[in-house]
Amino acid sequence: MSHFEYISVAYALIYALAVGRLLGGLSPAMDASRRYWVHLIWILLLLLVAVAGWWVGWGSAEVMWTPPRFLLGLSLPAIIFLRASVLLGNSNDPPDSYFDHFYETRVRFFSLGVAAAVAIIFVPWVYGSTQWFTWAPIHLDAIGLLVISVIGMYSKNPTVHAAIAVLSLISIATTFFIFPVAKAAA
Repeated sequence: MSHFEYISVAYALIYALAVGRLLGGLSPAMDASRRYWVHLIWILLLLLVAVAGWWVGWGSAEVMWTPPRFLLGLSLPAIIFLRASVLLGNSNDPPDSYFDHFYETRVRFFSLGVAAAVAIIFVPWVYGSTQWFTWAPIHLDAIGLLVISVIGMYSKNPTVHAAIAVLSLISIATTFFIFPVAKAAA
């Protein structure tokens, strides 16, 4: 077994836990009596980020793995899992209203967004695409996530949260799905 195969199992397990948590919470979140569309967008976003993060890991087969690199790399899937857990609450007893639940847990959810922004800063180094502390385009995503998370933590305004969710969905869709397809076609 290669280093990459050994390490990729840990990544796959944590991403699988996050995706399982999100998919398991999707049905109660879609129940018409509890549903909040902004909450559903965040579930979809976390699913997309988990899938994209797992896919990006494939490019790390040639990385010289070290314990710090491994732990930093595991931080992002772990944060996705934690954000999913906060977003969905107790799976055995779903909330009566995901609108109320979202605004009660938004500070924790977006605090983890700040943690994810910090983890994203290390992604180019972890996957070996840049030298330590070298600027990379993904750092713009980290800055965007940081700004959105700080706004989300402090705002109680549903219109602001709707805008944040929609802008985040557009950003994730273009970053991971539209630009790579356009780049491959060129």
